[in-house]
Amino acid sequence: MVLKTLHHPAEGLIPPVDLLGRALDNPRLERLPVSLRDEMAERAAKLDLTDTVLVHGDLTGENILIGADNHLIIIDCADSCLAPLVFELFHCRGDLLRLFADTDSAVFVEQVMDAVCIHDFGANMLWDTAVREGILYFSHLAEIMDFLLGKMCGRT
Repeated sequence: MVLKTLHHPAEGLIPPVDLLGRALDNPRLERLPVSLRDEMAERAAKLDLTDTVLVHGDLTGENILIGADNHLIIIDCADSCLAPLVFELFHCRGDLLRLFADTDSAVFVEQVMDAVCIHDFGANMLWDTAVREGILYFSHLAEIMDFLLGKMCGRT
């Protein structure tokens, strides 16, 4: 319900941003291995960035309030921009990933990879996930994809 409400076209509301330039010049990438950075840059360069929607940019539990009438209230829209649909990795909880993915896990994981490669905080999501899961680091996108698919299938 929240995503359906948030992700609507917003032509003219917010000036366009050079998403690819911003993704490729993202200082957060420095904490990742060069092999992973290179793969992320290559994948980001191939993305179709013309189909954009208004995204919050920092939609975390800290930025969602529940009103007295049980409606959600989204706050802190300072990072909002026009971008492809992106989302946080739900702390890689398999149950949440399965709920969001609908029926095709492979397609969902491909979309996650696109989002991670273009999102300002994608590198942080990867780093935080590795730390939380006790993984030294991810070296390649294929490792992340296998990891997410494993989470969704209950293997990890």
